[in-house]
Amino acid sequence: ESIQYFSDEMTNNSLGTALYVFDNFETISNPVEVFEWINTFIRNPNKVLITSRISRNFKADYPIEIQGMSEDECRKLIDVTANSLDINHLLDGKYIDDLIQESDGHPYIIKILLGEVAKNRKAGKIQRIVADQEKILTALFKRTYNTLSPAAKRVFLTLASWNSMVPMVAVEAVLWRPENEKMDIIKAIEELRQSSFIDVINREGDDIINVPLAATLFGKSELEIYPEKIKVLSDRELLMEFGSTTYSNISSGLVRNIERKFKAVSKRIDSLSEFEKELPILEYIASKYPKTYDYIIQVYEEYGNYEKVKYYLREYLKTNVPYQVKENLWIKLSDICKFTRDWEGESHALIELVQLPNVELRTISDAANRINSHIYNDVEARFDDYKGAMLDIIITAFKKHFNYCDATDMSRLGWLLLNNNKQEEAKSIVARGLQLDSENIYCRKLKESMDRNSRGQ
Repeated sequence: ESIQYFSDEMTNNSLGTALYVFDNFETISNPVEVFEWINTFIRNPNKVLITSRISRNFKADYPIEIQGMSEDECRKLIDVTANSLDINHLLDGKYIDDLIQESDGHPYIIKILLGEVAKNRKAGKIQRIVADQEKILTALFKRTYNTLSPAAKRVFLTLASWNSMVPMVAVEAVLWRPENEKMDIIKAIEELRQSSFIDVINREGDDIINVPLAATLFGKSELEIYPEKIKVLSDRELLMEFGSTTYSNISSGLVRNIERKFKAVSKRIDSLSEFEKELPILEYIASKYPKTYDYIIQVYEEYGNYEKVKYYLREYLKTNVPYQVKENLWIKLSDICKFTRDWEGESHALIELVQLPNVELRTISDAANRINSHIYNDVEARFDDYKGAMLDIIITAFKKHFNYCDATDMSRLGWLLLNNNKQEEAKSIVARGLQLDSENIYCRKLKESMDRNSRGQ
């Protein structure tokens, strides 16, 4: 019984003297009722601290009224905000004085009014906000909200519908999906940032959107009367699959959000056709964060669609991924192509693989072995018009590591040369291999093959 337990703890805390903090008290459903409940059960030496933008419904034992900022604090905030909005040159002394007076030192009001300057690109006379002190921020929100573009309203209401910070790429991907009408999300986000409806935080190269609490509360009230509320809630469901983001876990990065999204998608799909309905969102995320292709590829592998696996491996390879990732992708692509008996795709992947910078000898040697094996077992491959160009590339890559080759490597290089009609050079290479290891079975077999060919001629 959580309520009874909490009531008892406020009266006599099991851990000792306790301070209970109820922050942003105006956000709860029934603040008066909850206040009465707290007042009933709290007992000394325990104390309660309540913060609220609404005070007339409560009478505290020790009220502390927080006034607006001092004039110096206001000027510092104006300077910082104007710099971020690039509007310093639009502000003069009179406008700044009027701004401080009309805002009564309220930081959020200052930021919103400066946002109006940024949108209009001029600092005109500040329009007085007609409302009592407790509702002045809501009135200002309403005035600014009415000037937003339809796209900015849609983005704002979607963000405000969920109490979480959201990766910008997730917002873009969800709202740009084919089911929604076309809108300029980037422009809408910038419009909301200028208007101080949202904050954009950059952490480790990722942009995270945060909606301040006051704006969230206003947005939720507007959503109730928004004609396209059902669309907003549908978008919210997709956003929620990325998982919640807070200041405490923001450092874990976007990878965690993407993983959660794919886990959510995997749980609710029962067929490949259902998964492909999700692809526009996932492909957009992949265009910004290539690692997303790993998850797309994994799903297609699970459903055995190897043509799509090859397609998305190649899309992944187009991106600017680290060397080691690129090497692994070319290896995987070559293996999938081999499995699907796609020699053209396999040979291309192997040739690209051996040309990577800093590629190891072992990788080149294994690629050579696969190419030699295919030419040996496939008659058409021996007469392929492009065989010589392909072999020249891998021979060149092999020779860069010549001094580190063992006898088996020498045998593979020898076969490449023989398949490329360079028999004399192949003989020299196999002789070098046998010097390294006279009993090497691969060099011996290659030598015997060349000896038979010589006798046959």
